[in-house]
Amino acid sequence: MQKALGESAESRKLAISLKAVEYGGELTEQLLQNSGKLEKLYESYIDLKNRKVTDNTLYQTTLDSATAQLKWFEKAKAAAKSLLSGLTRKNKAKAKAKPAAAEKQQPNTAAA
Repeated sequence: MQKALGESAESRKLAISLKAVEYGGELTEQLLQNSGKLEKLYESYIDLKNRKVTDNTLYQTTLDSATAQLKWFEKAKAAAKSLLSGLTRKNKAKAKAKPAAAEKQQPNTAAA
């Protein structure tokens, strides 16, 4: 369940990062929902432990739900990182283009 809590935090971070991506809206919302679900599952698990519940089916249900959320998150994480890497490439291309554009303008202004 510790992994679920860690992945919940990563899911939230990716969702926040995706807010800067033009096409990241729906995935952003899904990642935030996933994060909330994982946090609630973790809290449920801790509650079961604190109450010293001995019914293993309750634990298993919580763990199965967390496993399903984690499987979904692995796919969503790959999609989010792909979108973010595209954003990074665009920013790098713009940064390289700016000095080249400035160099082209300098000779024209010097000749005038």
